[in-house]
Amino acid sequence: MEAEKALFLSPKDPGPHILKALSLDLLGHKTSALKSLDAALSPPCVKTLSEKERGDALVKRAELKLGLNRRRRVDSAVEDLVDAVGLGRAEGDATAFCLLGQCYEWKRTREEAREEFEWALRVDPGSDLARQGLDRLGP
Repeated sequence: MEAEKALFLSPKDPGPHILKALSLDLLGHKTSALKSLDAALSPPCVKTLSEKERGDALVKRAELKLGLNRRRRVDSAVEDLVDAVGLGRAEGDATAFCLLGQCYEWKRTREEAREEFEWALRVDPGSDLARQGLDRLGP
């Protein structure tokens, strides 16, 4: 695997860790993918990521956490997503807002969920996930 070679050559570079995580996720190895993202988001690797790259990695890590065991990892996923949207709420990422809305929905905090789905629609007015989330929450 090319990511393994890159990690051997530069273990403190987060890029190969992220590449490895994405590859492992595509192969269905979610736990290993999560470990690679954990490595990319830990010191000293995380220091070299731009805010956008860090935000994207945090969103992907939250997705993996929720995919592995939603009930047990929802609080940890919320932390990642809050950090991700906090890095650039103005630019934002509709996916991050929708995931955060879903987490709040699962935690039964309806107002927070509604707020995040509404933010997702501000970022991407065509977001079906945000509209579905608001529909589930009702009036």
